[in-house]
Amino acid sequence: MSKQVEVLKVIGCVAGATAAAFGFFLLLAHYELLPPLSPFVTQLATFCLLLFGFFAIASFICAAFGQDWRRTKPALDIATFFLLTGTVIFTGLSWREFHAQVREMKLVYGPVANQATAAKDAAEAAKNSANAAIKQAEASQQSAKVSADTFAALMEAQRASEIFKMTNLTVTTENSVVEEHWVPVWENVGNTLAKELRTRTKCTFSDTPLDHPFDLTNAPDDDVSSASQKEQTLGKGCHGPQIEINKARAGQKYFYIFGDAKYRDIFGKRHLTEFCGTLPGSVIVSNITNMSQCHEHNCSDEDYPGFTK
Repeated sequence: MSKQVEVLKVIGCVAGATAAAFGFFLLLAHYELLPPLSPFVTQLATFCLLLFGFFAIASFICAAFGQDWRRTKPALDIATFFLLTGTVIFTGLSWREFHAQVREMKLVYGPVANQATAAKDAAEAAKNSANAAIKQAEASQQSAKVSADTFAALMEAQRASEIFKMTNLTVTTENSVVEEHWVPVWENVGNTLAKELRTRTKCTFSDTPLDHPFDLTNAPDDDVSSASQKEQTLGKGCHGPQIEINKARAGQKYFYIFGDAKYRDIFGKRHLTEFCGTLPGSVIVSNITNMSQCHEHNCSDEDYPGFTK
């Protein structure tokens, strides 16, 4: 019997010492002699204090009264009552503190959540505004493109357009030498004025066909002029001995006449038109001859991708 009492005393001492340690730990935390503890650690230490305190009291009661159950049971009931009361109070305080923390978190994080929701709504509104702006910009770009295309088409329809119309042929005799004079005729078939109009013309003979007869090197420019709608302009032209030209007509040699016209339209754009004719093959009607065309250089600037307007 004495051995059981000694064991209960030892258990009581250990439980009491453990409870005292937890109590001392909580005391230091209360007076801020330890680093700040989380609510969970504080509550756990308090629960352990109550539990080990109960074990200590129960052990000493059992050691004091031994097997006298009539005296031991009331003492244990009292200790159990205090343990349960302490547990209920502890649970209530913990629950109250938990709800206080929840309310504090709602007070702290509620506005943050509202701000986050407002920021999300603002971002969504900004996104919708950006999408609307992009669509508006695309519509404006498309409208601008249509306007530009319309204006370009209007410019093209109204601009000046110089074309090679024909050549005037005259014959002169001087010192028994008969010469033919070939004068190109240009016509503005556009609807507005051709400005800064300059034309060049050159003639050349060859015993064999030329693949590229078009060479205006050293060909003089005509004086700067302008041409209104449907107005014809005569170039300086060129001339050659009729006897040589007749050989070309007979197919014994080749005669080439070629030139160009450069001008600006009223919109400020530059334009170029070229012509190239050859004998044999021309048909003479009065003073007008319709030359046979060369295989190239009968075109305008639209046919020259590299031409700078």
